[in-house]
Order: sequence, then C-alpha cells, then structure tokens
Amino acid sequence: METVYGVGISRGILFGKCVFFEQKALNSSFVRVQDVKSELERWKKAVKETHRQLTELYENTVDTIGPANAMIMKVHEYILDDVLFVGKVEEQIRNLSCNAEYAVFTAGRYFAKSLSQAKDKYIKTRADDVKEVCLALIRNLGGGDRNERAAFFRMLGNRTKSESLVLVTREIFVSDVLDFERCHIRGFITKAGSAMAHASILAQSLGLVTLVGTGKNLRDAGDKDVIISGCENMAILSPDQETIEKYTRRKEMKDREKARLKDMIGKGSLTKDGRKIQVMANVTGLKDAQKAKECGADGIGLFRSEFMYLGRETAPSEQEQFEIYKELLELSGIDFVTIRTIDVGPDKTPDYFSDLAPEGSPAAVRGIRFCLTHPEVFITQLRALLRASVYGKLKILLPMITSIAEIEETKKILESLKNELNRSQIAYDKDLALGIMIETPAAVMIADKLAKVVDFFNIGTNDLTQLTFAADRNSREFSLDDTVILRMVDIAVLAAKEHDIPVSVCGVYASDVVLLGDFVGLGADSLSVPAEHIGEVKEKISELSFVEQVGTVKNKIKK
Repeated sequence: METVYGVGISRGILFGKCVFFEQKALNSSFVRVQDVKSELERWKKAVKETHRQLTELYENTVDTIGPANAMIMKVHEYILDDVLFVGKVEEQIRNLSCNAEYAVFTAGRYFAKSLSQAKDKYIKTRADDVKEVCLALIRNLGGGDRNERAAFFRMLGNRTKSESLVLVTREIFVSDVLDFERCHIRGFITKAGSAMAHASILAQSLGLVTLVGTGKNLRDAGDKDVIISGCENMAILSPDQETIEKYTRRKEMKDREKARLKDMIGKGSLTKDGRKIQVMANVTGLKDAQKAKECGADGIGLFRSEFMYLGRETAPSEQEQFEIYKELLELSGIDFVTIRTIDVGPDKTPDYFSDLAPEGSPAAVRGIRFCLTHPEVFITQLRALLRASVYGKLKILLPMITSIAEIEETKKILESLKNELNRSQIAYDKDLALGIMIETPAAVMIADKLAKVVDFFNIGTNDLTQLTFAADRNSREFSLDDTVILRMVDIAVLAAKEHDIPVSVCGVYASDVVLLGDFVGLGADSLSVPAEHIGEVKEKISELSFVEQVGTVKNKIKK
C-alpha cells in the first residue's frame, strides 16, 4: 500500500483501477532545412489543422460542458493567432533555417517561461495553455505522440464499462479530458499540474475525481487498485482490505449526504427561528441557468454577462443579447434574474476589446469604468436589457462601483434609452431595479451614500478580498483575516438596511459553510452561490438560529 499526496480537484472519493500512459518527449530537436519557404508552408498547414481541431472540439463540447468551460478551446485559438507567438516561430524558421518543430518548441518555451514568472497565479497557469498549443502543433507536424495516444485511448475504450479507470501520467491536457468519457476514465493522477490549469477546471466541471501535482511518475502504478480522496488531497495505491472498508464507509456517507441535499431542492431556506434567506445561483450562460433551476435556486443572483463576449470575433449585437436575456427570463421556476453588465478584466478581455482595455492594474479599466468610457458597448447592452425586461423579473447590476457619479451617469444613459424606446413604442419594465456590486473598499466607505441612489446591493467577496488585502484572490501564501471582510460586509449591510434596500452576498465566501452563518448574522437577505452548492447552503441555513448568529458574528468583529 502506498499513499501519494498532491492537490485534489474535487471533494469526492473514487475507487478505480490505474492505467499508466508514458508521455514521450516531443520530437523537437534541431534539424537544418534546405527549403525555408516549404518549411514555412508546413508550419502554416499545421496551424490550420490545429485551428480546425480546436473549432471541432469547441462545437462538439459546448452543449455538454457549457460555454464558459468550452471557452478553453477559444483561449487556445487566441494563442495560435497571437502575432508575437506566430512571429517568433516564423522568425526562428527564417533566421536559423530550422525545422518547424524546433521553432515551435523554442517559441513556446520562451513564452511559457515569461508567463510562469508572472506574479498573478492565473497568468502563471496560462503557461500550461501555451504548452498545450505547442504540443498540438508539434503533433500535427508529425513530431509528437498523437498516434500512440489515439491508440491508447482506443484500447481503453474497448475495456469493460464496469471498470472505473484512473489515468496515471505526467500531465493532462484539455483535449485528453474530453476523451475520458468514452474511455471509462473517471479520474486521473498526474505528476505535474495545478488546480487552476484549464484541464483541472474542466475535469472538476465534468465530475472527475483527480489528484494533480504529485511530483511522482508512478510508472509501476498500472493495473493497481487505487482510492482517490479529493478532499484529503491524496491517493492510495494497492489499498489493503481495512483501508478499502474505511473509504467504502466514507463514500457511502458522502452519497447519503448528496441524496439528502437533493431533498433540499424545491424547499425554502429558513433559519431555525424563521428568518428566510434566499439562495440564488451564479451563472455564466443558459446551460448554467437551467442547472440552477434543477438545483432549486430561488433566482439567478449573478449572471456574468462578459462570458457572452468571449470566444467571438466581434461583440454580440443588441439582438443577440436580447435573445439570450429573453430566454433567461422565460425560464420557468426562476423568480428573477440579476444580470451584471460587462466586466472585462486582464483574464477575460476579448481580442476585439484589447485596445480598449490596456494593460495595467487589474482594476484599472474594469466594470463600470470600461462601460462608461466605451458607451457604444454599454448602450448596446443596456438597450438589449431594457427590451428583454418585459419577459420576466430582471435586475441590472453594475460592477466595480467606486463613486456616486458612476451611478448618476449610468442613470442618465438609461433614461435616454427609455425615452428612445417610448418614442419607438417598444415596451420595457418601468420598475426595473438597478443595483451595484459592493466589491471595492471605496464602495464600502460610501455605502451609506450609495444606498440612497440604488435599489439593491450585491457584495462581491472575491474582488473585495483581493482589493482590500492587495492580494491575488487565489493566494494561499498567507492567511487572510476574515474579520476584516466581515466588518466591511457589516458596514454595507447596515447602510442597506438603513435605506430599506435588499443586500446579497456572492463570491467564494458565500458558500463557505462557516462564513455563510456570519453573513446570515450580519443581516444578508440572500446568498448567491454556484448551483452545485445550493442544497448544501440551504441545509446549513436550516441548521442556524438567526438570533444566535447575530450575537456570534457581532462578537467576532468586535475583537
């Protein structure tokens, strides 16, 4: 029996049989070519073929994994089209008279190294995307292991469906994950990788139980029984009978817990002493919204509209946006939909906006600042939202607010658009609610003033934490003092209550089973969480006493 530690990407427990795949080094050694022009043509054909594969992959999977996850393929296409990357490869071929495989390898190594040295963890992990694109290119140039991998996956596909296979290898790529379903692979263990790598994110969305970053090759793991415990960040190879029985009991307990949480679907979320707390869902598209409905969401608390703009050559038109908003609002069983206006950032800026959102501070040209400095984008979205508002209960949410002036300017634009619609006799909801994200320290400090001019608050704990502590939101390198954020939430909630407007909390902390009790005690009217956490959050609320939570959290923030 051997225990291997790494980073678990899911909370599940998986019993499986290991299959090992030896990843061979890419054939990317230097070869001098006589005909540079022909080599450039060979490179361009490989780019075209890789583009075709990525497009096909996107089209075949977008309905299964949702547009947000399928966007990974689009990110890879952006790399293929990147002028710096393409220029570097072609420069190498011309200047060194070298083969395309070597040029791709050296260009990829150069850009991956630059990304891996970035301070921001999200940008660091994008080095994996560069590596994967280079791998695909070299495979299509004939210098990779594409045929061997295809044969390996075909072999797995022929094994009995009753087996739960665990792939053990050096690292996993997005294209591999999408092949897993037909190969009976239910999890994987890798030497390399991180929780933020796209393959890991995709694996989590598909319900795979995984362990990455073990630092071990595990060549002798093939055909061994294995237990992966994602919540414990470990895998047990060749477990003995006592260990099997122990984890069998744990898995049965988790399965019973999952079944119990399903019972929360359709039920309200009341504390033990009768206070109602709405539990809403964060979504990125129509598929997510449908899942939220199935999981018993009281409403859509946060629709991240910026995802509509990604993976396209041009921004969505007013009519395209209208159709999406209309379909969202017409979902039966969903009481209301809160749509956040576009919030582009350094990790989610479409190419056609790149000149509008220059590099700099992550918050420099985000949210409402971007919208107000680029009214052609903002007006198109607001007009589509107004037109769709008659098809259901719509709330408009403005991100990254820092001043009263930003709200006043938005209201002027809305008033002008309403006048246009009146003249054209186009209907819209005249009682449309306008709210703001409280996610900057500036917004917290003027929350009493902001509450006078909007209809609701949505407290975004992710960006509020990042901006308050001047930290990477995914940082685990130091401990963040939760009481600081709780005090800021307290200020915002008190301001909202004073002016009789509802307040919601969203972000990672909203589904934290410890902190959500604090938010309830501070007076939050609702929580907005990922759809898969709705049952868990509702159950936790039902176990709480509002009166007791008020006393607990007030004592906590006074210390």
